[in-house]
Amino acid sequence: MRNSDWTTAPVIVSWRSAGRPRDRQQIPPPDEDARQDSVFLAELATLNTLLARYFLRSTGVDDRTSAEISPDDERLLAERLVAAADGLRDRAGRRERDRER
Repeated sequence: MRNSDWTTAPVIVSWRSAGRPRDRQQIPPPDEDARQDSVFLAELATLNTLLARYFLRSTGVDDRTSAEISPDDERLLAERLVAAADGLRDRAGRRERDRER
């Protein structure tokens, strides 16, 4: 990877095509929205797993774990659900603003 000026996007030059401009590719600048979406979707996947475990425990389907769910754990799960709902609202608002542009 070569970079002529630290203010420009890096240029990738493959070892087979060094020096031929048509083979150079610009790396796009980092996309903060895409990174935030990835982090948010990972949190939703984790939350999905926690909800499934909560459901299985509270309905008694999961016989392997007989431990009762504590009220503190239920509150923590509720807080994560509220945070996820807020994140989903924020994401929808950002997508609407992007669509209007």
